[in-house]
Amino acid sequence: VNSDYGKRYGASDNMGEELNNPSSRFWRMCLDETITYDRKLLKENHGTLDRVLVFGGIFSVVITTLLAQVVQSLSHTDYGQVTALLTLEMLQVQRAMAEGRPTANITATTPSSVVVTETPLSVKWIISMWSVSLTLSLPTALLALLGREWLRSYAAPTWGSAQDRGRVRHSRYMGLMRWRVPEIIQCLPVILHVSLALFFAGFIILLARAGVGVVLVSVIAAIVGSAFLFCVVAPACPCSFLSAHTEHL
Repeated sequence: VNSDYGKRYGASDNMGEELNNPSSRFWRMCLDETITYDRKLLKENHGTLDRVLVFGGIFSVVITTLLAQVVQSLSHTDYGQVTALLTLEMLQVQRAMAEGRPTANITATTPSSVVVTETPLSVKWIISMWSVSLTLSLPTALLALLGREWLRSYAAPTWGSAQDRGRVRHSRYMGLMRWRVPEIIQCLPVILHVSLALFFAGFIILLARAGVGVVLVSVIAAIVGSAFLFCVVAPACPCSFLSAHTEHL
């Protein structure tokens, strides 16, 4: 090993002069080792951020579309009833005019004539869960975008001697660790898992409200819950398939 390092980096530095010499063997060795370490670090984190951006973006669009459809049911005005009352009033006016009777005695349709329907509790639960799910997924996608910018700044090229580049890299690395950027990136998939769980919970309530059979809803809930728990808990078991967020479980 020493002979390989000697062929690659030259003779060893004099004792006590390793740090003071800007082009010493020590600094050149450190740069090569940190390049290998940073390449692995950036590859893992970029892969996580790319998956979070793609999934979070598509998932946010799906939630927004479904939420917009459900929010329409919050309208307390029954427009079908309003149309029926106005049509009846128009017919009564036409009949009164045809018979020569005064139209002042015909009851006019007013806002108080319309029966206000209260929003069902199930719809409130669906909207609440999907709203929280959307609130979690959108900031997650934003953090993923910011994470890519942080990693881009971390991997920006440096110039100067081996000593200068080594010190700049160490300063960037300490800043990355101080602000816990790798931990933040690893937490993003966990937030998406929570958002996905809330979405499926609201979706199951929607199926139950739509009149789907209790047995079918229970089967769907069991399948979705089992698949979700398997994806989250199984990687934490002793095996070779570990995800970033389950390595700490």
